Amino acid sequence: MVKSSIVPIPPSLVGLPVITPEPWLQVDDDPHKLLEGPSFDREGNLFITSIFDGRVLKITPDKKVAIIFDDRLFVPMVPLFTKD
Repeated sequence: MVKSSIVPIPPSLVGLPVITPEPWLQVDDDPHKLLEGPSFDREGNLFITSIFDGRVLKITPDKKVAIIFDDRLFVPMVPLFTKD
């Protein structure tokens, strides 16, 4: 619970539980990579894009990473899934 802050906490928010994020999976050690566009399919696989190197990555629920698309001339943004 937050009890103090350098920024005043409104009285209505004092004592609320705080969720602290924790790392889930390290995909790449390069701090200059930009991973974005998280999308999930029906099986719970996470798809993200690495826009500066033209990759689309698939991460399974058990944290296995696979590159499913790799084309440096392409700038993938957000994978999109439909019901088909």
